[in-house]
Amino acid sequence: MNTAALHRPGGGPPPPPKPDRPDFSSTGLLPAFLYHPDSEETTKSGDRITRVVAAPGSPDLLTTGTGPVERIDGAGTKCWRFEDGASLDLPDSFTVTPRSFTLFIVGRHHERTNSCSFFSTKYQSDGVTRANTLGALFATTGSGGAAPWLRCTNRAGYNATTNAAHMAAGSQLACFGVASRTGGNGGLLYYMNGVRGADSASGSTHTDCKGGRFGGYAYNDSNLSGFDLYCAVLFTGELSTEQADSVSRVLMDFYSLTPLVRNLILEGDSITAGGSEIPTGDNTAMALTEPGMGLVAGNVRVINMAIAGAMTSDAVNRRDTANGWPSAKLGDRVGDNILAFQVGRNDTSSGGLSPEQTYQAILSYWNANSNGVVARGWRPYQMANIACDAGETSVDLHDRILDSFSTDVLGGTAIDLQRIRDSGGGHGDDFAPFAFDAQNATYFQTVGGVLDTTHPSIYGTKVMASGGDTPQYGYAAIA
Repeated sequence: MNTAALHRPGGGPPPPPKPDRPDFSSTGLLPAFLYHPDSEETTKSGDRITRVVAAPGSPDLLTTGTGPVERIDGAGTKCWRFEDGASLDLPDSFTVTPRSFTLFIVGRHHERTNSCSFFSTKYQSDGVTRANTLGALFATTGSGGAAPWLRCTNRAGYNATTNAAHMAAGSQLACFGVASRTGGNGGLLYYMNGVRGADSASGSTHTDCKGGRFGGYAYNDSNLSGFDLYCAVLFTGELSTEQADSVSRVLMDFYSLTPLVRNLILEGDSITAGGSEIPTGDNTAMALTEPGMGLVAGNVRVINMAIAGAMTSDAVNRRDTANGWPSAKLGDRVGDNILAFQVGRNDTSSGGLSPEQTYQAILSYWNANSNGVVARGWRPYQMANIACDAGETSVDLHDRILDSFSTDVLGGTAIDLQRIRDSGGGHGDDFAPFAFDAQNATYFQTVGGVLDTTHPSIYGTKVMASGGDTPQYGYAAIA
């Protein structure tokens, strides 16, 4: 007798074991390639992959430069981290037509950037002429300060006539895809965590492009990338909407993903974006969304829009640019769309503003008539700066934010990052507002042998994200 069945709700046989890699047999479709880092055989030099010995049915992958890092995430799952020019190439014998393919990626997009290429082709059909005019088959584009929209060749997700707001990539583990067809068959379909967006137009008219690259552009050997890859699957030929939906469902089920229902946008300067010693994969948004840490729910999209050197005026420009992050608003419920803004010292040091002038600029950013963040329906959180050797001007600004922000901005909340405490890393309870001693050294970066007491280290970024032993003062508290 199967006694186990007697103790399960409803009895019956136990569910089948989960396969070790996504299985698309239920769709009736055969992938042209399927890469699943958690179960692939790799050859490495140090922690860098030099070769992927693919499962039967998929071409092996090689690197002609720097390979991605093979990484184990916080949930114990293996992935490949593409940053710092890392790439993996398919052989030139691989062929795909840009108006006749479907590609899904399960991964984590590191941060807003001008371009992040997930996958591109190398040659046009003759196998000689570079596919320079094509653009990446699948990428994100955030040029001009826009949000990181999904992009297929020369079409971007903001062009979708349905569900366009979903088609921007965040740092949480997500399933995003594109099904490219001829215009007469519906153009492009974009996917983000099971939500489909339709674009009536199609991209490039090239056919039978050769070769391929994960990370960067194969056609000119530039490597613009910043993403963690958990799965990539490509089907050649045109897929119907129902077929593309079925591929999305397989991946959503395999990775236990759900549609995105909330936004957390991080805005600011290098403290939020990550200083010079912070790789893209370790920025604040990535620390917040690390699988297995439980800091942010899986249905929350976290996008890091911060840029090093930015002043409040730069944040205003990104707020107001075409296809900026406000265009990615998800729903209209209070609290479903959150913006967290941290201002460092650029306004006072580079911009020449006084603390009071900086504070007034911050208020205008939030409150300006129809353009202000509050008027657009976003919940405001102002993060008070974390730097220790900030000097009197930054201390004055910090205190002004804490004293007045919640009164001056409707629904506004100020978070005092200076009150974070953490018992790990060597600085214990001695990490104090605008104070510095040797015990705090692990919190901050060391650049060229010199301690930088403005920018958190990788460890410090994790503490700033989580709040350490005082989670009410970290970014995770507002997510």
